Amino acid sequence: MSRARKPQALAAVAAAVALTAPAVAATTSPEYFLAYQHAWLQDRSPLKVASKARRTGLTFAEAFDAVYLRITGQRIVDYWYSGADETTAREFMEAVRLFARDILGKLLEMVVGHEVIDGKSIRTFEVRLPAVVGPGGQVREPRITAMTSSPGNFRSKGGDVCLDEFAIHADQGELWAAASMCANWGGVIRIISTHPTTPNLFDELVAMGARRIAGAPKPLDKPVSLHVIDIDRAIAHGLVERINQKAGMTWTRDSFREHVVKMAGDRADTELFCKTGEQQSSYLPFELLRPCVLPGLPRMTHDGRSFFASLDACAAGADAVYAGCDVGRKTDRFAVAAIIRHGGMHRVGPLLVWQGRPFDEMEGFLHQVMRAEVTVQRSGGDRRDRVRRLVIDNAGLGMQMAERMEQRYRTRVEGVNTGTASVREDGWTRVRAMVEERTVGLPDDLGLLGQFSGVRKILTAGKHDRFDVERNEHGHGDAATAVMLGLMAAGEPASVGYMVKGEML
Repeated sequence: MSRARKPQALAAVAAAVALTAPAVAATTSPEYFLAYQHAWLQDRSPLKVASKARRTGLTFAEAFDAVYLRITGQRIVDYWYSGADETTAREFMEAVRLFARDILGKLLEMVVGHEVIDGKSIRTFEVRLPAVVGPGGQVREPRITAMTSSPGNFRSKGGDVCLDEFAIHADQGELWAAASMCANWGGVIRIISTHPTTPNLFDELVAMGARRIAGAPKPLDKPVSLHVIDIDRAIAHGLVERINQKAGMTWTRDSFREHVVKMAGDRADTELFCKTGEQQSSYLPFELLRPCVLPGLPRMTHDGRSFFASLDACAAGADAVYAGCDVGRKTDRFAVAAIIRHGGMHRVGPLLVWQGRPFDEMEGFLHQVMRAEVTVQRSGGDRRDRVRRLVIDNAGLGMQMAERMEQRYRTRVEGVNTGTASVREDGWTRVRAMVEERTVGLPDDLGLLGQFSGVRKILTAGKHDRFDVERNEHGHGDAATAVMLGLMAAGEPASVGYMVKGEML
């Protein structure tokens, strides 16, 4: 972006930040910040926590917010930034000066100072902003100060606080206590960090935010407003294109993802995927799934007509078609996955995902699936065929739908309860075995692969294995569960026969 356009772009961003959420969606400037950065800027909660992948630009957005709020008089208290080291603190202040220059049209002086705290010399970096009139009529020249992290740094200080890379600090409890006292008189706290390799206070704060989102906070939880920006979310929001634009690179989204995952190695869970110490044991990690990705397979769709068009195309020349269904309505999703068998290979065909649809509409779609005719290969030539077997989750909301489908289609439909340990173990170990043997073909769909990577095998206190699927912005692994149920359907005994138009298959 040219220097002449930079102030205008920043002015557009500043205006967008001050608007309500619907207006931001309509007026957000893509020239400076990505969608997840705008979500962070728009959130005015007293305590914000960001669980993030490395180098996704959230600290850059925070620097803008610190400047913008003070220049506009929305915050007139001092701002204290605590970085992991001196280099981080200086980098943050350079971003502060960049934004101040482009908004005010002049470069502000940065004062480098020293404080002796607990016998150690601490370097500080300070910028004083022009005088502003606050909401109560007070006139102040607010300061933004960056420094290295130490609990003692916050003694005798007050205002807004940002703790960057909080999770890597050895004395998080003391640092939190000191920073929270700093913000006692109306200050706000922002915590931005990747996760550590072992559970600690940062993981607890993230868990508090997750419980708050789920509507089930514990009585002693802090009021955490949680933002999770893993590498997949950052990529989906345009990170790769922004890197290409700024650094002159030519990454594709997939090549960039593969590169950063490979470079992170065994630290990818913490550095890229925002996994806490208790979550870092994916049963189906991306690295295991990737060799099973096949080009040309259809991605998830919300369009029923697209589903059936893809079903007919995918089934051409196949041996048989199967299906799995996970039932959800509001919080979770209704998902139907077709499984296409080609000899010993099972490919994931079209995959429909709905949310908030009436039950009659969901059940009506399943009837269309069971009645749909496709062309498959049989001895003697191509034959018209139907879905040979559908396995549907009959737990909770799916109980009545599964029962009615079983009554209508008899041996072609089976309901199973995915809430039971035995069904989960059978289903997910089947998926794992097929992935390891590379006898399953998966679509090149990051959303679906991310759901599979959210499957966890946990050893309980009673020394038993338990399989869980994490809940995120895409649901509760609903699409992945539908695929798992479809693969269960494809595993029916060879002796079982099904009638289609009076013919035994």
